[in-house]
Amino acid sequence: MASSIKLPKNSFQEAKLRRVYEAKDFDNKGYVSTNDYETWGKIAAEKVGLEMDDEIKGYWVTACQSYFGDTKSFDDWIDY
Repeated sequence: MASSIKLPKNSFQEAKLRRVYEAKDFDNKGYVSTNDYETWGKIAAEKVGLEMDDEIKGYWVTACQSYFGDTKSFDDWIDY
């Protein structure tokens, strides 16, 4: 579903969203994937003393799919 809100290029909001997007790209491939969220989930689980099992992994994958869908770039994502 495409957003009805279009951000002006080089806007303050776009810069903030780009920082969020790039922070989630743990493997530095230029886009956010479920592998990135699995990595983030593993780091988060370790910090609170949990082991990353299939159930927890599933939650992270679902969150990634909900937030990023099948987007493959920042521009795709802000229009998602």
